[in-house]
Amino acid sequence: MLQTFSCPSCGGEVKLHSFQEYVVCPYCRHILIRKDEAYDTTGHTSLVADDCTPYQIGSEGWYQGVHFGIVGRVRMAWSAGFWNEWHLFFDDGRFGWLAEAQGQLAILFEERSPEFLDYFREAMKFSRSKGCFLNNEIFIEQIEYVCRDTKHASCIALEGELPQFIRQHEQRVCTDMTSRENRCVTAEIDPGRGSLRVFTGEHVSFKDIRAYNLRELEGWRPR
Repeated sequence: MLQTFSCPSCGGEVKLHSFQEYVVCPYCRHILIRKDEAYDTTGHTSLVADDCTPYQIGSEGWYQGVHFGIVGRVRMAWSAGFWNEWHLFFDDGRFGWLAEAQGQLAILFEERSPEFLDYFREAMKFSRSKGCFLNNEIFIEQIEYVCRDTKHASCIALEGELPQFIRQHEQRVCTDMTSRENRCVTAEIDPGRGSLRVFTGEHVSFKDIRAYNLRELEGWRPR
């Protein structure tokens, strides 16, 4: 159910779809944190520069028979470009991510179980012990993945509703892995804090998610 409140910084109307922990005011760009039933300001974010994505906050779609809406975005950048991570709110109460990079899409969900994260650390350690991590195999829950890419990246802008506070311009080591079954895993390591976040899911196509309420892009039509 859509809710609205006045931004404590500028007074502009902020819309809430999922009542997440953080939300970015679309007017003054302040990052607001939820405290009980209200929001308070906690920081500021850059404006998300325009790009050629057809997606936007308010776009909707379907995944495995469950409807979702896009409620937020994280713009990540590295030395050769950037990509978008769209925050999804599903009708069954789950939250996920639509990763959009170099024309490819993936639906991912964060793995929060301490047991899974411990297992993942050991799997990565074993894979690295065999030499160069890139193109090495890594077994996760009996599925064989291959490390396809690893790079240093940082968040450069935020918008909408988000599950946690993301510090801009702090470096992360992002590693992407894929399997023959079209499954994918993304690991994000904070070198300074040693923290690890892992997301698992699968690659999808535009047709797979049946997205609608999209941006109008000149010369572009859904295929």
